[in-house]
Amino acid sequence: MSVVKKFIEKQRLKWKFRHAGEGHSLTQDDRRPRRQDPSQTAPATRVEPTGEARQAGGAAIARFEKSTAEKSNSKLTGLAFRRDYDTEKRRVDVERRETEARSQQRATPPSKKRPEQVATPSVLPVSGIRLICPITGVSVLEGEIQEQMAAALASSLEEEPLTVSALMIHTLCRDKDAVQACVTIICKYVDNVCAHPDDPKYRKIKWMNKTLQEKVVKLQGGVEFLQAVGFERKSLPSDEGNVEFLVLPDEVQMDHLVSCKEILTEAEGLKPELDRSVCVFKSHHRSALRFDLPDGFFALTKEDLKREQQQRKDQLERDSMLRTKVMRDREMSANRKRYRYAVIRVKFPDEVVIQGTFKPGEKVEAVRAFVNDCMKEDAKVLAFSLMDPAGKRVGNEGVTLTDANLVPSALMTLAVDPEMLRLVSPPYLRSELLDSMKIL
Repeated sequence: MSVVKKFIEKQRLKWKFRHAGEGHSLTQDDRRPRRQDPSQTAPATRVEPTGEARQAGGAAIARFEKSTAEKSNSKLTGLAFRRDYDTEKRRVDVERRETEARSQQRATPPSKKRPEQVATPSVLPVSGIRLICPITGVSVLEGEIQEQMAAALASSLEEEPLTVSALMIHTLCRDKDAVQACVTIICKYVDNVCAHPDDPKYRKIKWMNKTLQEKVVKLQGGVEFLQAVGFERKSLPSDEGNVEFLVLPDEVQMDHLVSCKEILTEAEGLKPELDRSVCVFKSHHRSALRFDLPDGFFALTKEDLKREQQQRKDQLERDSMLRTKVMRDREMSANRKRYRYAVIRVKFPDEVVIQGTFKPGEKVEAVRAFVNDCMKEDAKVLAFSLMDPAGKRVGNEGVTLTDANLVPSALMTLAVDPEMLRLVSPPYLRSELLDSMKIL
């Protein structure tokens, strides 16, 4: 808009300059009229043209009219030619397509129907994050692991009620504060009974007690643990009528209560193991670099998405200022925390690529162990190195995948001494993995 305004102002100045009158020097008297009054000027007398001038003017007008007529006729002729050319071209194209269709029908046998070409969908590196249940050893999707572990613990509750119920409290609840509150309340119930073994008041817990309902009953395994300790749910008479209580019988010994408290406080939650989701591909270097990560790899929430626009603005401001290497590394590390998992591919000398899923905090040694586990027995004698996408050797002990810039995805190369490579013939992977090989 500023360019348009400048243009208008420039034109306006030109218009004022043209209508400002005749110019004059600075020493000239400004009181003189700048231009002569037309009323004081004698009108000029018009001279009639001669005969020869009239003939020349008529000839010029005739030539101008003739040239104008020829141009208009040539323009109409060109339009008509263009219209006929387009019509003929469309007709020829239609005949050509019909001829090609007839030739294809004659070339294709009538008994065999040509298969339809279906577009091959892009291959995701992993169909979904899979976790291994620590109880059953079954690999399930990440969203189903809680249900799998709850079912496995519930099936073992009758065999080991104390241990299993304690594991349920620590495993099935993701809120660590809620778990700690539940453990604290149960320990308080046990301590009160141990401190007052002969007082029946401390052996009863009102079922509708607010603290009991919010901090114990709400968690899976809370009521089960109290029942494993010896509490029984009973309906007892009171001023308000029959009221339900959790009652601890008198036969329960103090030693048993102390051991139950130790089991609860020392129990640790079961953590599922990440399934590597091994995949084997036969591909070229260009296709092996293509990674399409599913949504489960990101740790973004709705609040993070709302702040995305503001973060981009802040990033533009940071890019415009000088920063030290420590500041850049700190920002890069913060950005990598957005990813919950990482896909690592390792390319073998025979152009076979294996793929596994890892956590960003795992060490590079975990990738080496993964590669070694996928190799056949004869190939395990090879001493190999892992090269990062930049061609640098990754071998420092204790280096995590995040520190090695391998998150969220990276294509690594298996480097082997050529002399040792002659000792083992390809393929280098186990046969069962090669049977499931795909083309990437």
